[in-house]
Amino acid sequence: MKLVKTLGATVALMSFVGAAQAQDSGIYGNIGVEGLDFEGTSGNIVGRFGYDFANSGSDFGKYFAVEGEGAVGVIDDNDDFKIDYRIAGYGRLKAPIGENVEVFGRVGYYYIDTDIGSVDDVAFGGGFEYFFNPSKKNSVRLDYTNLNGDGGSADVYSITYGRRF
Repeated sequence: MKLVKTLGATVALMSFVGAAQAQDSGIYGNIGVEGLDFEGTSGNIVGRFGYDFANSGSDFGKYFAVEGEGAVGVIDDNDDFKIDYRIAGYGRLKAPIGENVEVFGRVGYYYIDTDIGSVDDVAFGGGFEYFFNPSKKNSVRLDYTNLNGDGGSADVYSITYGRRF
């Protein structure tokens, strides 16, 4: 049931993409690696798909994006903890701090399945994104996210390559 809730929240967030896509292509994707620190460390492959409302014509929209995220565990540092998969949906507020750099904060909801159980709850974090040129088509992004849950909290650090379409 928790998985259904999380998928529902992600689909609801991503439904904005379809409506906004008709105006401008603010679609982006990220692929990279992350380390999740809970009862041990799990190395994961992470992917994101989102929509940036920067060119939507709205004053608020230029600072807002929505994104869905998925991760799969590939490396664990001991036999006590291993990520099977994690999915999440986020709203992201961003602000430029230079021609090619943006800082952002994000809040959302996640579901994680591990070999010691599963949990879903609120997630929040932030980071920055560096664009390789003024067209902002290619970037590198550094993130920190805190996953809250019944069993405590986990810290997630990621670095990804980004591409805007």
